[in-house]
Amino acid sequence: MTDFLKLVGDDYIHFLLLLVAVLFLGWAGKCRPTRLAFTLMALPVPLLSLGFVWPPATHMFAIYNPLLVLALLLDRFLLAADPEQITARRAVTEKLSIGQENLVVVSIKNLSAYPLVGDLKDDTPAGFLPGQNPRHAVQQAFRLAPHGQAAVRYAVKPLSRGEFKFGKLHLKYKSRWGLLWLVRALPIETPVKVFPDLRTLRKMRVKYSRSQGAGELQKRRMGAEGTQFEGLRTYFTGDDVKKMDWKATARLDMPVVRTFTHEVEQPVLVLLDAGRKMQTVVKDLTKFDWALNAALSFSGVAIDRGDQVAVGVFSNREILPARFGMGKKHLKRLLDDLCDVQPEGVEPDYEEMMLQFSRTLKRRSMIVLFTDLIDPMASRALIRSVRTFSKHHLLLIVTLSDTELLAQARRHPNDSYEAYQIGVTQDLLEIRRKSLLELTKAHGAVVIDTPPDLMDQSLINHYLAIKLKNKL
Repeated sequence: MTDFLKLVGDDYIHFLLLLVAVLFLGWAGKCRPTRLAFTLMALPVPLLSLGFVWPPATHMFAIYNPLLVLALLLDRFLLAADPEQITARRAVTEKLSIGQENLVVVSIKNLSAYPLVGDLKDDTPAGFLPGQNPRHAVQQAFRLAPHGQAAVRYAVKPLSRGEFKFGKLHLKYKSRWGLLWLVRALPIETPVKVFPDLRTLRKMRVKYSRSQGAGELQKRRMGAEGTQFEGLRTYFTGDDVKKMDWKATARLDMPVVRTFTHEVEQPVLVLLDAGRKMQTVVKDLTKFDWALNAALSFSGVAIDRGDQVAVGVFSNREILPARFGMGKKHLKRLLDDLCDVQPEGVEPDYEEMMLQFSRTLKRRSMIVLFTDLIDPMASRALIRSVRTFSKHHLLLIVTLSDTELLAQARRHPNDSYEAYQIGVTQDLLEIRRKSLLELTKAHGAVVIDTPPDLMDQSLINHYLAIKLKNKL
């Protein structure tokens, strides 16, 4: 029994040796034990218990920890690839689109002679999805052949605009015997800037672009034909025979039709309400961001049509002045100007701001106002301002219907408190409905009340219909 207790006492020294070895590996070796290593560290415990009934087991226990320490040291310093031999590089576009999946590619290179299996963790900026843990990190597995390389791809979805920075890249891979995780943190910081939804902007410009070779029926569906004479072209199947130019047909000995286009360089003023109500979050984005995305998509299509476009932002003050312009350079200028604009927690001053912006209009124009109506006071203020401008300009009011609020108004209450909440919600929605109806019937404004994901398309379709009928 005395020998057994002596061996047990000696094992405490061996245990301390193992502990010192693990701490040394973490500090000098930049590694930590794997689950296999922890299992091997716990294995002597049943051997120690077995020593009470079978003393020879304690002799095995006496040499076990020194051998395990030796195995850990060999696995790290003799067999494992050095962390300095693992390099990585992050590639991400400098301009990200808010609310969209943006691709990030991390290229990992293995300069060692050993195959590697491990994980990559990337510190993404706060407010990006995915990133569910407190450090907002993205973790992906990788496999690397000796002297090989691989690319790890993942997507991030930013939920706010502005300037951000990706943090460190954390690499973790197993040693040859699988006893240790070797780790390396690469201080590769990548600055990025989150813009409004550039992807949808490009998509809408392509979708509604005019095709010179399209038939008349197709151009009508696209809203690409107006009433102003543009020129002559070869007849296509589906063209209106009433527009045949018979003199040109006889002269060229081939069917020729007249083509028409919209009037160009018509002024279009886009106004964005950046007041308190536009800070409400709907489907991960604020109402202001939804409106901003739609406003830019609409502006891109209007600029492609040859119209003069200006975008102004206001709350109870002028945040961004409206400057008219045309062409791709003007659209790029709008993107740069609007990228960092944020809504403010104040009530918008519709009357004063619309009066101030209208001073830039020299002739009849289209005014597109993005706002939200949910309370009676804001509705009355907007209605008063509309009375002044609907006589001289064509006014389109774009509001974002809150699908969550509509769903809440339709649900069945479980108690009196929920019944009260539903009643208040229904009253607000009814006030909103009446206000929008008054804007349409009494003051001649075109009201577009639409879900957030259909806002840009609905507005562009109304714009093309107005251009087609020359209502402006």
